[in-house]
Amino acid sequence: MYVGRPSDATLDALVDRTNARDVTYDHVGSTLEPRGGGRPRYREDHRDIGHGRADFERAVLGLRSWVCHRAIGAGVHPADAPIAVGTDVIVSLPVGPFTALAPDRVVAVVEEADRVAFAYGTLPGHPEKGEECYSVELRPDGVVRFTIGVDAVPGNVVMWLGGPVVLRMQRQALQGYLAGLAEFVAAG
Repeated sequence: MYVGRPSDATLDALVDRTNARDVTYDHVGSTLEPRGGGRPRYREDHRDIGHGRADFERAVLGLRSWVCHRAIGAGVHPADAPIAVGTDVIVSLPVGPFTALAPDRVVAVVEEADRVAFAYGTLPGHPEKGEECYSVELRPDGVVRFTIGVDAVPGNVVMWLGGPVVLRMQRQALQGYLAGLAEFVAAG
């Protein structure tokens, strides 16, 4: 947690520090496997957000520009961070007078004709340990589906102690991500 709102210089310095660090978990890529590779803590949610190639392309544009994160009031630093393996970002979320800072690294990217996805993993300083995957798929029936997979556990004692509250907040964030990309597609 950071008191107040961190400056761009503070966030730049944090990104620079993460570049030399490894992810904080050992199951890199698990969220890209069907059903999380059967991992016991894997959770998944999805929403159908459109229909047809145009909606799929709009959803991919939103995914690549971090629309779902911004939809819940989170900042992504750097703001124009590309969705590319090795990209480090700081996701920041205001919580009252504080800002929760979550350093992440893009660990996998899928670029297929009918599916675009990326997974990012937690870096030191993140309140969790694990991975999230964001996937947009144009299904054979023309439905555009946005799926989020999570394979993570609390990353520190405070997060463990706040278990039910933290889980509820995470579920709210995931629902916000799903709704945010759906709204972006619908506005297209």
